[in-house]
Amino acid sequence: MEKNTIKGAIKRYLIICFSITYLSWGSIALYSRIKNVNFNEHTWMLVLYLIGVISPAISAVFIEKIYEKKKYKEVIKGIFRLPVHKRDWIIGLVVVCVLQLLPYFVWGGEILSSFANLIFLVPMFLIIGGMEEIGWRGFWLERELQINNKNRIWVVLKIGMVWQLWHLPLFAMLGTYQQLRTNLLAHTLSTLAIAFFLGGLYIKGRSTFLCMMAHSLINSFSDIVVVRR
Repeated sequence: MEKNTIKGAIKRYLIICFSITYLSWGSIALYSRIKNVNFNEHTWMLVLYLIGVISPAISAVFIEKIYEKKKYKEVIKGIFRLPVHKRDWIIGLVVVCVLQLLPYFVWGGEILSSFANLIFLVPMFLIIGGMEEIGWRGFWLERELQINNKNRIWVVLKIGMVWQLWHLPLFAMLGTYQQLRTNLLAHTLSTLAIAFFLGGLYIKGRSTFLCMMAHSLINSFSDIVVVRR
C-alpha cells in the first residue's frame, strides 16, 4: 500500500477507536460521578466498559475488512500469528515478571491474592486488555513500520503517548484500577514502559498474539500485586 493510503487507514482507526471509547467510557464516568457509584454497579455499565476495552480491536478489524478489503480469514490469521522464534515467549515472560514485580520489591506494596489466581486471570485479561493489541500493535504499529521503519523509537513512543490518552476516561470512573490504585503520572510512566516493551516484542517477532498474551499477563499481575503510590 502507498504511504497516504496507510496514513489514511491509521487516521480512520484512531477516529473510530477514540470515538467508541470516549463515548462509552465517558458515559460511565459521568453517571458514576453523578450517582456516586462504581463503574461495575450495573450491567449496562459493564457492557459499555467492555465495548470501550475492545474498541481498538473493533476499529482495527473494521478498517482491515471495509477499507483494506481483507477477508476475515486473513484478518484472523494475522491476529493469531505466532512469533518465529520460540525464545520470544520466554523473553516476554521474563520481562513481564521484571516489569511487574521489581517495583514491588523496590518501593513496597501489597499482595492482594495468590499468584495461583493467574490461571483464571490471564484468560479474563486476554479480553480485558489483551485484545487492545490487535489495534495498537497489530494494526497501528505494523502500518507505521511499513512507512517509517527507520524511526522505530519515535514510532513506539508516539503510539505509547496516544495509548495513554486513550486510557484517560478510566481515571474519571469510580472503582477502576486507575482511580483506586494509581495516579496519572505513575500510570503514564507505566504505560510508556509497557508500550516500549510490547512495541519491541512486536518488532522482534511480528506476533500480535504474543503481545496479547504479554499484555494479559501484565494486567493479571496488576490485579495481584499493588505497588505503593
